[in-house]
Order: sequence, then structure tokens, then C-alpha cells
Amino acid sequence: MLARPRITNRLGWSLAEIGIYARRLRLAISEVSTESVAEIPAFTRDPEDDVYVLTATLVDASYLVSGDGDILGMGDPPVTVLNPAQFVGLWRAGLL
Repeated sequence: MLARPRITNRLGWSLAEIGIYARRLRLAISEVSTESVAEIPAFTRDPEDDVYVLTATLVDASYLVSGDGDILGMGDPPVTVLNPAQFVGLWRAGLL
């Protein structure tokens, strides 16, 4: 997905830089089960988005990165929410 011309043009990254970014993200990924959760809390206006917020809280994520308006529009998110441009900005600044 990151190798799509529209995205590579926006990021200004080479394919090698995208590969490095993707490998680093893969190292940070962990699988999470929500099966033990009896009811998913309503975090957003869209119930289908709530599982993503719940998952981020279950793993004590530093950030939830989303372009979804319902996630970005949460009034008091339980985890810091960044849009993709903000996340890339932190990445480029070496803060991740």
C-alpha cells in the first residue's frame, strides 16, 4: 500500500525507505485477542471503529494512527490518536 505512487509521491520516500519503514512496523506488531471482552465500549460514533480503539488500549499503544473521521473525532480518546501525516512527521523527526 505504501508503494502506491500517490503515497510515495506524498511521502517523498524511496522504495528502500518504504521497505525499512515496513520492516520496523512489522517488528512492533503484536496480535491481540478481544474474545475475552464481553462488550466493546462505545468510543466513537461508529460501533465498527470501536474495536480498533479497544485493541489499542488493550496493548497500551502509544498511538492509534487513523484517517477515519470517527476515530479522529473522539472527544476524550483513551489513547493518543494521530492522522497518518502526523505519524509520518514524528517518524521523520526521529521521534518513533
